[in-house]
Amino acid sequence: MLEAMKREDDRAPDAATTPVGDLQPLWEVLTALEAQPPPLGEWVQEEHDGVMRFPEYHSRVAMALERALWQTGVVGPFLYMELGEEIQRLRDPARLAAADFRTLRLYLTFQVRAERFCAGGGALGQLCDDGRMLVLLRRLRELDGRGQVPRGA
Repeated sequence: MLEAMKREDDRAPDAATTPVGDLQPLWEVLTALEAQPPPLGEWVQEEHDGVMRFPEYHSRVAMALERALWQTGVVGPFLYMELGEEIQRLRDPARLAAADFRTLRLYLTFQVRAERFCAGGGALGQLCDDGRMLVLLRRLRELDGRGQVPRGA
């Protein structure tokens, strides 16, 4: 079992160096988040036949955010658990505002993966409603402006 997990780890892309695509969709979401104070709308999470479903977002901004994170390649099959205990410390907006690209990418991937298990509106919903998503996207834009976000050819 441990050997299989190690092989899986060896195949995972490097969150620090794997290129992203065009980030414009995320900047559009950032602009929309800055213009629309939280809450963004209704964040619905239900059980169906005893199975917890992913939250449904009844907000164009929230749906655009989730789509943009995947479309740009900012989130992906990265080993977000490499963050370990840092995940809890990143609840502090000041830590997010100072994070490097790898940390932001792993944290966003963790949050997207946590969607299904986060009661009370979904993990992304909570990040948007408490303002941490603004901090994350502003920091990502800052790092991109400094050339610290790997880009594809």
